[in-house]
Amino acid sequence: MSQGKEQNDRKDVLGRKIWDKEFYRSHKRPGNCAAKSTSPYSSNSRRNLAEIQSNLKIREENLDLDRDIGKVHIIADITKKQESVGFWCKVCEYSSHDSHSWVAHLNSEKHNRMLGMTMIVEKKSLESVKSKLDNLILQKKQLKQNDNNIQVDEQDEMEKLGFPPNFYST
Repeated sequence: MSQGKEQNDRKDVLGRKIWDKEFYRSHKRPGNCAAKSTSPYSSNSRRNLAEIQSNLKIREENLDLDRDIGKVHIIADITKKQESVGFWCKVCEYSSHDSHSWVAHLNSEKHNRMLGMTMIVEKKSLESVKSKLDNLILQKKQLKQNDNNIQVDEQDEMEKLGFPPNFYST
């Protein structure tokens, strides 16, 4: 015991205590951690985290960032946080007043963990990327073809009404 006491009482030239890291590592007790976490990720938190189920996924819903442009809100002292100005995250119980911080919150590690996702992005193969690009190109061609069909139908209707060909062109 006296040897441990002597090791802990060593001092440097300026009189400061020299910490023996090896000694304190060996005497570390489990569960005696000074930094009890108060983060939302701890088990003692009032919010329970969803179990981590999957890697990071693509966002499927529209963010609708311009929904409140030009609107006037009247805020009283008794207004709930959810109904106040800005954006409200039901998952994290977080309020944001501008779209930039809202998007930053949606992309944050805290929010994604609350949704049950890790921040690990699944790696894709070259073939899957090529097939995705081919599908997107095909969809774009189909949309363009549908637009052309609509324009042809409009021109036919205009000709039926007595307008000369190419009278209505974009």
